[in-house]
Amino acid sequence: INPAVTNASLSGNYAFSFSGYNNSTPVFIAGRFTADGSGGISNGLLDLNSSSGPPATDVPFTGTYSINPTPPNGLGTMTFNPAQGSALVFAVAVDSVGRGRLIQSDPSDTHAYGSGAIKIQTIAALSGGNFAFGATGVDMGGNRFASAGAFQTNASGTLITGEIDTNDAGTPTPGALLRGSYAAPDLTTGRGTASLSVNGGPAENFSYYQVSATEMIQVSTDQVSATSPLTLTSVLGKQATGSVLTNAALKGTSVLQTNGVNPNGGTPQAIGTAGLFTGDGTSDGNGFGNATVLFDQNTGGTVAQQQVTGGQYKVNPLNGRVTLNGFGTPHPPVLYVVNQNQAFVIGTDGTATAGVQTPQSASTTGVLFSNSSVLGAYVGGSVTPVLPAVTNQVDWLFADGNGNISISQDSSGPGGPQSNQFAVTYQVDATGRALIDSNPGGTLEGIMFVIPPTTVVVLSTDANPVLSTFAIGKATN
Repeated sequence: INPAVTNASLSGNYAFSFSGYNNSTPVFIAGRFTADGSGGISNGLLDLNSSSGPPATDVPFTGTYSINPTPPNGLGTMTFNPAQGSALVFAVAVDSVGRGRLIQSDPSDTHAYGSGAIKIQTIAALSGGNFAFGATGVDMGGNRFASAGAFQTNASGTLITGEIDTNDAGTPTPGALLRGSYAAPDLTTGRGTASLSVNGGPAENFSYYQVSATEMIQVSTDQVSATSPLTLTSVLGKQATGSVLTNAALKGTSVLQTNGVNPNGGTPQAIGTAGLFTGDGTSDGNGFGNATVLFDQNTGGTVAQQQVTGGQYKVNPLNGRVTLNGFGTPHPPVLYVVNQNQAFVIGTDGTATAGVQTPQSASTTGVLFSNSSVLGAYVGGSVTPVLPAVTNQVDWLFADGNGNISISQDSSGPGGPQSNQFAVTYQVDATGRALIDSNPGGTLEGIMFVIPPTTVVVLSTDANPVLSTFAIGKATN
């Protein structure tokens, strides 16, 4: 039984991220705030960067929030009032301790929308360690940009080693040298700054907000230029030694979630992919193991279901960078391992794909799933809209374990803010994949993958696909 979610559920320190658009111009935000459990927000701080003008850094804000009392399902609203710029109005879906997802949803500013995450913040002093990261954004021309990599810092924040793969509008730069440093965070806000360079090029500047000692949200703070793309980055601490830096790191099954942009001859299309990556953990005479990928892909509303491909992979023992060969393409993606069956993904083809792999099962033969694998009340919503045409949403779902889901949803996008309630059906197969159909009607609405014990990932099947994540007891980050 899930506890009721009220204003009191949102209490303490939180970090947040946001990726969206204002009049079709990309906007990225990272920040933090303190919620008082009664609807008040204080000690807010944010960094905002946009393609339309100079960045706004270290901006204080106050605000308010209201979690719906009836029903107490975690849906609600939140408003930030920054010291400079306009108010930011969000719809939110949070769990019983305030973790969740947010979308910008302002009836008075319908041209501003996007998606983000709310995470409990635990501030820690800077210490050395090993990290992997993934970033998405745009270049100076507004084209899709993505990157992923790994680095090691010493106790003072200086990068000892670092490697990065980038993809700028379909032009990949593999295995580049990453150098720079992280300044110590403010121990009252968790905010710090970083200066990084690629292959000895100009320094690029960032602000970061600690989520914990092993997680940061990072936003670029240079005005977008030919040498400084506009990006939002997730940084995660990773295991430094052991099986995570061998092919055994990918032994088992992980759920793959990526998105990108098909240039489509000047009429861009959003691409979303969800699937299962299963590696065997072996190493042949050349150091390669074997893997298969079962995936579904939506390109601008054209859905290719249950695609199956295979190939080889090799984990670099120095930093967890994974080389792929085969998989039905001359341009397979690159992975950077975080932990067992967990990795950031960066594409090397013209779509500048980016995303993550999340552990599903340590078994190479998989775990048998069924409809009862999806049971209970879930909260969550959309992640990283890749184009302004994508609709963002936060949701409360109740799955009965017998193939029926009831949904309460707040959304925002080109159609403006909306609230809806509806029902769907689902049928989970043995791999944890499920088709989601409208009820009534039986129209395919989405494709779901189960991440036990509490999480599901959904790929929409509409013309502007979006990936969404939901979890019991907490909203996934």
